Amino acid sequence: MNRKHWVVLTACCCLTLTALLTVAALLGWIPLFGSSRPRGGKPPGTVPTQLTAAAPPTQTTAQPLPTATADQVIAPGPLPFARVGVWEGRLAVYPPVGDVPERVFDVWLSSLPPAEQELLTRTIEVWDEGELARVLEDYTS
Repeated sequence: MNRKHWVVLTACCCLTLTALLTVAALLGWIPLFGSSRPRGGKPPGTVPTQLTAAAPPTQTTAQPLPTATADQVIAPGPLPFARVGVWEGRLAVYPPVGDVPERVFDVWLSSLPPAEQELLTRTIEVWDEGELARVLEDYTS
């Protein structure tokens, strides 16, 4: 192989590695920023016990799934800024993707009314920093 082939091969390897790391970060396999260890929680690599409860079955009418033609691409919906839910029985803030909370608060789920408990076990999606601050203020004050 000559020098030109090595340059092309190296560039392809770098692009492939970058793509794989990006996908892994978006899927929550590796943290995007900072440590993935929540305050007061377990060390990284341990799986939280129960993150969310299963939603009760509801009766809905079946909706057909969208299909794409050869010239269309179906993109996933936008990701929320963060998700507010429960981790080991306490209020927690999760990143848009992943099962490891970024922050855990000393607000026990059992101290909240049943309707709020159900809402948090299903997780609340927040779409900006202001909305996150308002939701957290409601539960922590």
